Amino acid sequence: MTKPKTKMISIRVSEDDYLLLKDRYELHGNRSVSALAREALSNVIQRPVLPPIDLEAEVRLLHNKVAVLQREVSRLARIVEEQDLDKAAV
Repeated sequence: MTKPKTKMISIRVSEDDYLLLKDRYELHGNRSVSALAREALSNVIQRPVLPPIDLEAEVRLLHNKVAVLQREVSRLARIVEEQDLDKAAV
């Protein structure tokens, strides 16, 4: 059974946004703009809360991975070059 709705919040939207909500609430299976707003809020509340991202650490990690890839590409390029030189000598 659904708990009774006892609390009220109020938000202001532009006329254009209100008209869009009014035109679309039924498309989302709601009976009113308020029901659509409740559903949208419920979806936000139920989303898992993700831990904050340490952007500096992420950039360092990506930088290190790029450096490893650069070294590997250089190593592979040397191998290909050596094979081309070997073929040219034959």
